[in-house]
Amino acid sequence: MFHAGDPERPLSRNTVESAWRRLRAAAGLNDARIHDLRHSVGTYAGQTGANAFLIRDKLGHKTLAMTGRYVNQDAAPLRVLSDRVEERIAAALTGKAAEIVPLPTTAERRRDAG
Repeated sequence: MFHAGDPERPLSRNTVESAWRRLRAAAGLNDARIHDLRHSVGTYAGQTGANAFLIRDKLGHKTLAMTGRYVNQDAAPLRVLSDRVEERIAAALTGKAAEIVPLPTTAERRRDAG
């Protein structure tokens, strides 16, 4: 954790805001907010396949409802999970593995429609 000389003493708001302005300017992100980083962490954690409980703990939330506001759902992990579950169900019913038919993603459907 960053500190101003004394690790038991938190940084002042002014110190954090000043450092954030310098970082934004150096990165060319003049309209970015510190809070935007929090959304990015939640979103990237979700895209790695982390479950909502882990993301909640990472972001320090008390409820999953709050975590849901920070995590932009990516359909790809859900699609992979659905395919695997369906394959196992089909295998259990028939005694053999089923053929999985890939469905187009939302982006692919939009691209093909346009």
